[in-house]
Amino acid sequence: MVTALILIALAQEQEKPLPERLDEEPAHLSSGVSIDAWAAWTGFDNDLRIEDGPGFGLEAGIFSWNHGGPVTLRVGAFAWETETEEDEIQPADVRVRQYLLGVGAAFQEELLELGFRFDLGAFTWSSRHDRDAAGFFRFGLDFGVCAGRHAKAGLLLAAAFTHSDFNRGSEHVVVLPTAALGLTIRF
Repeated sequence: MVTALILIALAQEQEKPLPERLDEEPAHLSSGVSIDAWAAWTGFDNDLRIEDGPGFGLEAGIFSWNHGGPVTLRVGAFAWETETEEDEIQPADVRVRQYLLGVGAAFQEELLELGFRFDLGAFTWSSRHDRDAAGFFRFGLDFGVCAGRHAKAGLLLAAAFTHSDFNRGSEHVVVLPTAALGLTIRF
């Protein structure tokens, strides 16, 4: 009796409908590479004595499509060319670089995508007067409008937490908020 019930259950399990097209793959099996280009605006902490300013970033990622959206492992870099705050210290050009490794997940519904990300990496600051490098942790939210699965225009809102003694005599905690507009291509 038990054997008959198991055989009936297995037979019903195997009677699932076939896809309409044989070349269709379920969404959870697709994966690929993504490229993100960002135009960013960052508010540099007053303790750094750096002018807030625009920057740009590029990221490359490997993604897998799961549960209605992509899960991505990414590497990237952002760059800013700004200046010191003139009323605080001597004027000087400042180069800021951010190198990151991160992971994120998104949920896509029709044309809209909502995602979150966690990034780790290093910041470097340099001017003719001072240099510093420090690790950081960044949390971000990503909102986007998609053209299918292959392209997205989006907004990233993020906050990086780090520490630095750049333009100061002692180490201090720094929070750097960033808003960025970007384009993602997935292939």
